Amino acid sequence: MKLHSKNHIDHNLILCIFLSFITASVSLGWAIICGNGIFTVRDDFNVQQIPFTFLAKNSVSGGIDGWCWNIDLGTSAINGLSFYNLGSPFLWIALIFPVRCFPYIVGFLYILKYTIAAVFSYLYIKLFVNDSKYAIIGALLYSFSGFQATNLLFYHFHDVVAFFPLLLYGLEKLMQEKQYFQLFVFAVFINCFLNYYFFVQECVFLVIYFLFRFFRIKDIKKMFPDLVKCCSSALLGVMMAAALFLPNVFYILKSTRSKGIITLYDSLPDARFILFILKGLLFPGEAMHDHSSVLNSQWSSTAAYLPLVGLSLVFAYILTKKDWLSKICVFLIAVSFIPLFSSGFLLFTENSRRWWFMMILIFAVASARVIENFKEYKVVNGVAVNAVLAIAFYLAVRFLPWDAINLESVLYHPLRLLFYLTLVLGGLLIVFIASKTDVKFKKSCFNGILAFVMIFSIVTTGSTLYFYKRNSTEPKEYYTQLKLGASLPENDSQYRYDLSDNVLTMTGKAAGLSSFSSTVSAGIIEFDLIFDYYDWGIRMNKNSVYGLSELLGGKYTVSEQLTEADRLIDTVKVDGKTYYVTEKTACPIGFRVDNYITTESLSSVDLQKRAQVLMSSAVVSSDDIKKVKSILSEFVPDDTKNIGELDSSIAATVENAVDGFKRNGRGFICESSYSRDSFIYYTVPYDKGWTVYVDGEKAEIINSGGMILLPVSQGKHHIEFSYSTPYFKIGLLISISAWIVFIGLAVLNKVYEKTKAKVKM
Repeated sequence: MKLHSKNHIDHNLILCIFLSFITASVSLGWAIICGNGIFTVRDDFNVQQIPFTFLAKNSVSGGIDGWCWNIDLGTSAINGLSFYNLGSPFLWIALIFPVRCFPYIVGFLYILKYTIAAVFSYLYIKLFVNDSKYAIIGALLYSFSGFQATNLLFYHFHDVVAFFPLLLYGLEKLMQEKQYFQLFVFAVFINCFLNYYFFVQECVFLVIYFLFRFFRIKDIKKMFPDLVKCCSSALLGVMMAAALFLPNVFYILKSTRSKGIITLYDSLPDARFILFILKGLLFPGEAMHDHSSVLNSQWSSTAAYLPLVGLSLVFAYILTKKDWLSKICVFLIAVSFIPLFSSGFLLFTENSRRWWFMMILIFAVASARVIENFKEYKVVNGVAVNAVLAIAFYLAVRFLPWDAINLESVLYHPLRLLFYLTLVLGGLLIVFIASKTDVKFKKSCFNGILAFVMIFSIVTTGSTLYFYKRNSTEPKEYYTQLKLGASLPENDSQYRYDLSDNVLTMTGKAAGLSSFSSTVSAGIIEFDLIFDYYDWGIRMNKNSVYGLSELLGGKYTVSEQLTEADRLIDTVKVDGKTYYVTEKTACPIGFRVDNYITTESLSSVDLQKRAQVLMSSAVVSSDDIKKVKSILSEFVPDDTKNIGELDSSIAATVENAVDGFKRNGRGFICESSYSRDSFIYYTVPYDKGWTVYVDGEKAEIINSGGMILLPVSQGKHHIEFSYSTPYFKIGLLISISAWIVFIGLAVLNKVYEKTKAKVKM
């Protein structure tokens, strides 16, 4: 029997909210206090999560369907921000406050995310226990798992963890009673709108979940209406989120990241991989940049430890029951050890185990059911299996001669690993004692387990945060850099800052040359390839190739020291420090070129000369030669012998620059005034979303190695580039239509329920 109070208030839900809030506050609060209110972590959190919120604030103030100049060389605001925060309710909460307050409120938003994760997981787990108080323990196990701890670096991952349980809860309610379709539809919508990258994995998981939970081959005909109900509801939810989902689907299909199919070699587990998976399943989550063992640094989300209980109760459930829950647990554990199958959650494009939080929710259900009635399960066996595996892992890592089989050491921090082992075994001992005393002292046993789960949650989450923050930038120093970035002047729109630090180039008007972002325009990836560089996560350092920063308009720099050679143009004072903005010679963003060079010819030019070649010659594909050859002369590799000095090449671009270049949230405008028909080369990423008007007439642009090439006739012309994310308007129309249908169905359902109630009376 589930416990319900007479006044229909779920007191255990209220208790769950309170306990999860307290646990999260203690786990993270010390870092907020140590930072004098400023919450930071390191690496990705500092240089992506916080700057992207500043960027979102600046971008959405003029509408989200535009061009963002501060993501690398420029990127669609929708495509550039959706993966990180654009669909997150927590972003919109943050935007209520002045953006400079975000470092002060981000820690509290983190606490809120943990609390919401506990609330929704409580509602889901409550469906599988007789007494809802045990769902509180399950909710804490899910919300403070190793996955959450190790992913403290990725602030936006916690959004997904918070709302995912609502998806399974909605599905369960839908399968029980059809009037709950609204809940499932909304759950699909919020998860789809939240993050398309994780939603794909959630869809795969939902199929697996449905097969284990509901599918019965002998009742396949009877199940057909249920399948239609689920699919139609899910489709409506996706359509409601189409405004963001549709443009991002087409964006990701063009991305090189989505084409990284797992090879056969990658699909075969080796000894180190098996050890790493074991560690992730059995030991608390670690700081990704500095693991204690197996791999020194690894950026996958391989952590599934449940506070206090580990996998002991999951093993106990598997050893006792042969139902759908035990079968799906076995399946998910098995999949974790097979790289090919694990990568299937992201359609075989990568294997970062980002899907493990879904597996953890299932583990939390099994654990809560065992805790509710220890005597029905083989708890001792489960504890023994977990303990033996943990000890065996420790001994293998600590004492086996890995050097003898051509593997380097797999132990990096012996004391830390010993601490984790002690924590794991200590938790198992408590579970063992609790299982033996549960019959006589059931109430005290529950309270004790609940208290210890909270303590272990605080210790594991807090210690991981400590290891992340150790030797990282001090919060006050970091906040100074944020304010500096927000204060840097734009100067001339025709030029950029020769900077690649997100903290400086995403927080204000200072657009830079590069960024740390996984979601940039496909044109930028294509442009990087011209210079023999490829990486889907980290963009090319534009100062690694001679003349490249100058080609891209990197005219301005900022520093704390000023030399006699520096050309000072401005000063910025932040927190009592003076920073100097200086300038150097650089090419404007838009200038006329006199030649063209084929992609094949450019690849044969010495790498360190390619940027200078592009100052006079636009790179074109073989298909576009016919469009330019009547106006431009061909530049061949041998011509590099006469290319001259870099300063001369830059001076020529300045002389041939467009006039009145101005950037805005929709694109840019400029004027051309050339004495003959010409082609203008813009160091702005080429994208299908651009629409170009020359004197009000629509014009065609050419993809020049990922940048834009525009033909103009002689004389003076007004040029306007306007950007709209491809498929956004279609997606928005679909979303509006779907919301009308959803609201209409909800109203009809409400009327039907009232009518049915009157008939019964």
